[in-house]
Amino acid sequence: MSEQIGFKKGIGNAYSSMGFINFNNGFKTKFIMMGMNEAKDVAAKIELDCRKDFPDYSSVKKETTKLMSIISEAINEIKKV
Repeated sequence: MSEQIGFKKGIGNAYSSMGFINFNNGFKTKFIMMGMNEAKDVAAKIELDCRKDFPDYSSVKKETTKLMSIISEAINEIKKV
């Protein structure tokens, strides 16, 4: 749970500065280890979109919202167990 909070905080900071969203801090690896391949793929797409010379921030926002939804859904599933 604390990792989700840290993740959300990092995304929020990147949004506020409209800066580069970097997932090299181990989140993609953790997504893979947890079997969250869709989350890993979405994170990779966000990261690549942010590296473009002229990022499409509406696309980044849409994909980030999707990623946060995937993560929230996974947390809810864990809580059920």
